[in-house]
Amino acid sequence: MSAGLYRRGHPRSRATEESLASSHPSHTPSPVSVRFTWHGHSNSVLYELNQLRSSHTFSDITLVVNDATIPAHKAVLTACSPYFSAMFTSSYSEGSQSSVEMHGITMEALESLVNYFYTSEITLTTSNIQEIFAASCMLQVIPVTNACSEFMRRHLGVSNCLGVRSFADMLSCFELKKIADEFTRKNFPEVVSSEEFLKLPLGQVLEIFSANDLNVSSEESVFDAVVTWIKYDPANRDKYLTQLLKKVRLPLLSPSYICDHARKVGMIEQSSVAMSLLMDALECHLLPERKAEFSSEQTRPRAPLNKTQAILVVGGMGRREFTGTPSIEQYLPSSRQWRFLTQMVTGSWGAGLVTTDAEKGDEVYLVGGSNESSRLSSLGRYSVGSDQWTSLADMSIARNGVGVVFANGLLYAVGGFDGVAPLKSAECYDPRTNQWSPLPDMTSKRFGLGACVCDGKIYAVGGSDGTNQSSAECYNISTKTWSLIAPMSVSRKFPGVETLSGCVYVIGGADTSPTKKHCSVEKYIPNLNQWVSVAPLTTPRSGLSTVVLEGCIFAIGGHDGKVPLSSVEKYDPLLNEWTTQPHMSVGRDCASASLVRVEVGVSGGGPRMSSPAILGGSSNRTSPENGTISPIIA
Repeated sequence: MSAGLYRRGHPRSRATEESLASSHPSHTPSPVSVRFTWHGHSNSVLYELNQLRSSHTFSDITLVVNDATIPAHKAVLTACSPYFSAMFTSSYSEGSQSSVEMHGITMEALESLVNYFYTSEITLTTSNIQEIFAASCMLQVIPVTNACSEFMRRHLGVSNCLGVRSFADMLSCFELKKIADEFTRKNFPEVVSSEEFLKLPLGQVLEIFSANDLNVSSEESVFDAVVTWIKYDPANRDKYLTQLLKKVRLPLLSPSYICDHARKVGMIEQSSVAMSLLMDALECHLLPERKAEFSSEQTRPRAPLNKTQAILVVGGMGRREFTGTPSIEQYLPSSRQWRFLTQMVTGSWGAGLVTTDAEKGDEVYLVGGSNESSRLSSLGRYSVGSDQWTSLADMSIARNGVGVVFANGLLYAVGGFDGVAPLKSAECYDPRTNQWSPLPDMTSKRFGLGACVCDGKIYAVGGSDGTNQSSAECYNISTKTWSLIAPMSVSRKFPGVETLSGCVYVIGGADTSPTKKHCSVEKYIPNLNQWVSVAPLTTPRSGLSTVVLEGCIFAIGGHDGKVPLSSVEKYDPLLNEWTTQPHMSVGRDCASASLVRVEVGVSGGGPRMSSPAILGGSSNRTSPENGTISPIIA
């Protein structure tokens, strides 16, 4: 074929276009245009770029750590790391250099991250996790930072939680720091027996002793911990005795403990101020009216969070189509068992279920849905502790297959089906006033959509306006505007949608055919406005319920095109794989699910997070000069 055929102004080009547009086989019309997408394109490009790097072809930058070098391409480094983007695209001198000396990072970590840039894969181990974690923070490689944080969370234990907390604090990884702090308080009796506790600085010790939710059976445990910490280095710590004792709730010590033990401790006997504090506490027992002289905090018993997260699944359709079950099940990960709770008065399906306080997890809200006779506009609140339902203000319109999320203190209900047509309307509920308020309409009608909150925006994904959709949109809470985002690769009605590590996951759902259910899973990366495929489900399902628990996504129930499912599977983002989990007692299609916190055991007992003793050790984590990190890993 002549290369000139498609030149601008070629005398045959217009005729050629017309003939292509008009000529087609008689049995099947040919489209005038086709949008072709090859989903393997990005992987192919990465592979070829890595081949070029391996052969030093077109390499225009060499990264140097001590005497070792790594050849690379500035364009790739810039695209993968904001750190390198700033280095090479600004007025810094490195932008015009052919080699750059790297500081504050190890060669091994840098090489692993550069390999990740070219392959999208990185191996995390107990031996390299600290170096890669620190390096990913420095180079601002957010996906790897999130993976490192999750890796450390899974290896959190009594022997290392304080070290992990210090390391997370140093890297400004506040979510991991928060998790480590909660683990410390929950496992206080064991943690204070560790060597890492004895090496803590004063500020962190004061923070621990101030916590209202320390898991202690009595305040004597806190007093003993104060004495133990000071005795580890009395020459330098005796001066902190009074400051620390004020964090102990002394009026809660028993009279016998004060008389027989506390006042006989050597450091107490040598401090008139400390002795006076103990005698004042003793008077609270002898003269109860003196309690008023103490602050309320000192006389209030600590309230340990002897609770663990559990999955609550409500309603859903069983064998009878369009008939909701009134049953409720709860799954406790520590026992890997499902159990029934008190059932609802009537069955429900297609409702939204959400908690408004993830920390407490003691209440959930059930929004809309359908029962046997009608679509619902109702709002109900379920109290986990009392196992009771309370009716609240109705929405402005009935909504089945509604998307429900909680953000900024408000409950949001978007889309759904009112019994007549799919909806594009949305409204929000304020728990403080028990009132609903209208919101701007979405760009499309969506029934059977999935919804989640990611980085302060509400995402409405898929659903149906009469035809199942691949489109998705997000709501900016600040500007109160909806905007479309990139479409998914396929249409999805009643998918599962969750947020994990700054990305939106859409799981399963129904295609254009009612019996065709998806196994496929896609992940939306907001800053790229791009969907990428991840590992598929082991079982196709739409109408599934989803929750995020311990860094993994649980896909619960749904329908496979033949029957309602009782099966459950879990997605691990670190391994990019789904594994089967214990089944529910009954099959549930279009059920509602949320996380709650339930009571488990007493002080010093109850379920514990997995804690293999691989992380533990020094509090001196890094040297700015050479980037070496003293191990948290044994």
